Amino acid sequence: MDVELREVIPPHVRLAVRSAALGVRLAAARAPLWRWESASLTAPGAPVAVRYVGRPSERGRAASLLGLEARAGAAPARGSAILSEAPLPGSLRIPWSLHAVVALDRPMEQIVAGFSGDTRRLLRKEQEGFRLEPVRDGATVDRLRGEMLEPYARARHGEGAVQLAPAALRRMALHAGRMDVVVERGVAVACHVGYGFERAGRRRWVQARFGCPPGVSSDPHRMRVVNAVAMHLGLLQAAADRYDEYDMGACPARPDDGLVQWKRRRGGALDASFPEGAFWLRLPREGRAELLWHSPVFALEHGGVDLHLGLPESRSDELACTRYRELGFRGLARTWLHAARPTGPELLDLFRSTYDLADGGTRVVVVPAG
Repeated sequence: MDVELREVIPPHVRLAVRSAALGVRLAAARAPLWRWESASLTAPGAPVAVRYVGRPSERGRAASLLGLEARAGAAPARGSAILSEAPLPGSLRIPWSLHAVVALDRPMEQIVAGFSGDTRRLLRKEQEGFRLEPVRDGATVDRLRGEMLEPYARARHGEGAVQLAPAALRRMALHAGRMDVVVERGVAVACHVGYGFERAGRRRWVQARFGCPPGVSSDPHRMRVVNAVAMHLGLLQAAADRYDEYDMGACPARPDDGLVQWKRRRGGALDASFPEGAFWLRLPREGRAELLWHSPVFALEHGGVDLHLGLPESRSDELACTRYRELGFRGLARTWLHAARPTGPELLDLFRSTYDLADGGTRVVVVPAG
């Protein structure tokens, strides 16, 4: 009987096996400590230098997660923060990526009401005339890979973008999941491919890849419209297929990153169920508030996602409210405010309302910081 092994193993078991295998591969890749380096991560206006300790190949990722630039061979300042590939005492575990998930346990009107006002207005104005068409054959999968998926990945992430292998894409599109073309008034303007799995009694649809032709991705307004409508159509399809959750896919775990902000505005709750890798950040004794003001970070603890923010002496309560209102994510377990000065009652009220309302009860912890 010709049955692939993956077809008889439940998806949640395959996910656990993949996560374990990834951990083993990461440990093996990190093992040759003699290949590690010590480099300085900094940027114009950054108040505190960060010392990176790890493989040269991951230096760019480390700098990107903190919004800094890597300077190989530069001598880090004494007393600086340390970002390491190895666990450090008293450090924060900083994930490489997170997923953003929308629960489908409410009427669609309530789900859409959780989108940002700009997103709701865009959908009301633009979504008429769009529809999804399922892909049924391998030739179309291959054509869309060459015309949409791979060009879009290169446009977003450069020539080093990680692409799905043709066989893996075909398997996901035609067997393990599904692939759809986004059609606007008879013209194919995008496509996406994803898969479903069940864990703890909940069915989740994961939107794994999105693509569009260069003519769409090179036009910022057009790209904004097509991307937003395509996501909404995928959400509607997942709800129609009776999934409990719609996963918009992975994004860099940097709070002010454009992609994670895009998913925040569409009601995505942060989720760490798909571990990719992590660094460990040991904050400095002095300048902690300044560093976290410039480079806020997500951290993993007990399976949940925490957010660490800074409040320097030089920043007003009003400015802090303006800045951090844009970082009110759903799905946070706790929000830590490392404050270098006393916080006024108005700031605390506004701060807690922003983050508590983001997930119906996120706990805010204020920590005195040097």
